[in-house]
Amino acid sequence: MKNCQQITQLASDAQDRQLRTREKLQLYSHIMMCQGCRAFYKNIDTLSQMMQTMKSQSHDINKDSNS
Repeated sequence: MKNCQQITQLASDAQDRQLRTREKLQLYSHIMMCQGCRAFYKNIDTLSQMMQTMKSQSHDINKDSNS
């Protein structure tokens, strides 16, 4: 079983790459039991989605200003 530090690293990695099946199982089984890591995973996922939205909006603004 991985510790919280290792799980938060996996959660971060999941934002940048596709996790292997074993890593996914380790991550999801841990966050089901650990409230702190579950909150971290939720927060990092929300931040990632916000960054993607900002990136998309920035791209749209730049595209419009070049027209």
